[in-house]
Amino acid sequence: MLMVFIEYKVKAELREQYLKKMTDVPDQVAARGGNSWRFYEGLDQPCLFVESFEVPDEAVYREIKEWRTRDQELARYLVGGLEKMHVWAFCPLAPGDGGKS
Repeated sequence: MLMVFIEYKVKAELREQYLKKMTDVPDQVAARGGNSWRFYEGLDQPCLFVESFEVPDEAVYREIKEWRTRDQELARYLVGGLEKMHVWAFCPLAPGDGGKS
C-alpha cells in the first residue's frame, strides 16, 4: 500500500469554481484504484490544497499521477499551471525499519 499526496495552489479568484469542480474527484480516484481520498486546504496558506489517498501499488499510483498531471481542465485553476502541481507517493515504514514494507 502506498500513500499519495497531490499538492498545488489555486488562484484565489477561482477558488469557489475549483471547489465545485472537485466534487467528482473522489469517485474518479476510486474508479482508478485509489481509496480513502481526503482533501485539505492550508490553514496558514489559503488556496493551498492537498489531496491524499491510498493506492495498492506503484502501477495504480503512476496511472493516477498521469491522469492528474495532464488534467487541462484543472490547469486553469492552478497558480503556475500543471507544472506547479506536486505529486508524491510514500511507502509505509515502521520506526527503526531500514527498508520498504
